[in-house]
Amino acid sequence: MLIAILALAMIFGGIAAAAALIAGWSLLAALAVYSGVGLFGVLATTIIFAILSTLQDRKPDLVQAA
Repeated sequence: MLIAILALAMIFGGIAAAAALIAGWSLLAALAVYSGVGLFGVLATTIIFAILSTLQDRKPDLVQAA
């Protein structure tokens, strides 16, 4: 799952960096955009997964004997 998060962040960063280069920004600025968007993508995806996993309905595995 961590590799999928990293791949997703690289895709988001790559799209944003390509858009920055098309817009006429310098290569250094595009690399900064790539790093920032990738980091934000990882952070946002991790937070979303953490929130969704805490909101799941979990049933305890403990069996109570009467």
